[in-house]
Amino acid sequence: MKNLFYLVLVFLTLASSANAQSNSAAGGDQTQLDDLIGRFDSDSDYALSCRAAVDAFSEEFKKAPNNPYAALYLGRSYDHLASIGGYCPYPNSLFLMYSDSTLYYYRLADRLQPGIKEKKFNFVVPNMIGHLFGSRCLWYMKKGRFDEARKELAKGMSEGGFAPAQIEYCRLMLDYCDSNSIFFPCGDDDTFPTMYLQMVEGYRPDVSVVNASLLSMSWYLKMFLGKNHPRIKPVAVTMTDKEIDTLENPEYVATVPDRIYTEIDGEARTRIQKELGIDGLEKAEICFPFYERSSRGSKELYYTFGAQKAIASILLANKWKRHIYFGSGGLDGFLKCTHVAVRKGGLIDELYPITTEQAEHFMNGGKWFDQKKMKSLYLSDVKMPKFMQNQNNSNGQMMIYYVLSEYLSLLGPKDGAADKIYAMIKSIPRQYLEGYEQGVLSAVQYLYNGGFKKEAHDESMSILPFIEKKISSPRTSITSDDNDYLYALLFAGECNRAETFINSFDIPKNTKAEYLRVIREGYGCN
Repeated sequence: MKNLFYLVLVFLTLASSANAQSNSAAGGDQTQLDDLIGRFDSDSDYALSCRAAVDAFSEEFKKAPNNPYAALYLGRSYDHLASIGGYCPYPNSLFLMYSDSTLYYYRLADRLQPGIKEKKFNFVVPNMIGHLFGSRCLWYMKKGRFDEARKELAKGMSEGGFAPAQIEYCRLMLDYCDSNSIFFPCGDDDTFPTMYLQMVEGYRPDVSVVNASLLSMSWYLKMFLGKNHPRIKPVAVTMTDKEIDTLENPEYVATVPDRIYTEIDGEARTRIQKELGIDGLEKAEICFPFYERSSRGSKELYYTFGAQKAIASILLANKWKRHIYFGSGGLDGFLKCTHVAVRKGGLIDELYPITTEQAEHFMNGGKWFDQKKMKSLYLSDVKMPKFMQNQNNSNGQMMIYYVLSEYLSLLGPKDGAADKIYAMIKSIPRQYLEGYEQGVLSAVQYLYNGGFKKEAHDESMSILPFIEKKISSPRTSITSDDNDYLYALLFAGECNRAETFINSFDIPKNTKAEYLRVIREGYGCN
């Protein structure tokens, strides 16, 4: 099973694979184009970086101007060239021209083959257009031209780059954040729609929305240290000006800390006492940057990058005055939080200034979450209907399925709201879920681990017909689709069918024995 934390961003773009047009209709050498695409997507072929990629895909497009993938990847190569991260050196004045070229070829590819997706992440064209206008917004923000930045986000919305599914998902994330909090989203799909909500709609401007990945660039961090734009809520840092100016340089150290502590602001201690009924500590441990081991000459050193350093500096300066939230997968990707209490939010996670031992006292079924706040969102007769009504496609329905399943697992079967939440899950037409089998299984795993065994059984059985179409034949190796089918059987409690399925494979005896052991011991199949 894939890491669950990263699946939400995949749900925004995954759908059943569309077939490319035939070679004869598209023209050109499809094999050569496919090879070029594979090299480009690998990110390891330096001969295909920057301008060289544009030149290569331009040649393919000249040969086959009706081939949708030639157009799509010519757009992607321009997009890569114009990357806001500055990986490809070019005159700054060319950025808008390159991004205009990107938009032209993306639109052309979608006209030639509606619903076409790039092959690495399965992004559809509208999704990539959203990313593009987000980058254009950042380009203007870097120059301090905030009104033009706002207009780029508005254009991204009018061009269909921010789907209703994304907008309402990000609105729920902002709704979860307490007033005057700091929120670290991590990807394009939870950052740019959130920026649109704040900068265009003026929604929740009290929250500092700071993309964790972009903090690796000093200009981006500096933007949050001033008060030069009403749509950006500033943050404080402990870093010096020199440290900020050299943020892009990796930091090498001889030793790494075991723990780092910071003072807890008096108002934060009062808040803890009021909310949890316990006395807050004067100091609490905070997360600190991940350090990787590296050999430099004869020395063994450790290094970390700008984004990790910047996030840790913001946490240190904050002294727990403002609530701290991270988007899906962000916390584990940037910081080490071994002894820091993390409160699950379903949509996002919150760092909390108490010890992990104190947090255990408030756990429900091994999980610690803000039940009152989550019910106010998920059981709202205003917010949830709006969220669900905007998900009138497979992407959106899958997002609802995933979000509600995770929340249901946090509630637990004994909670009186569980029936209402599961009724929402059951209301999703099952045809919307075909093609999303791995995502459904991740959601079903939430149900299974949360004690909803009957519900997990029913949901698994509902998608088994979709997965059965994909299982391998002849069965000489176990593919990812085979694994999906096996998990669906196990979550459904179909132990005998699971064992029969594994025994049908012609695979090494020790491999088969290990699968059978996991089935019997891990899923109660005796």
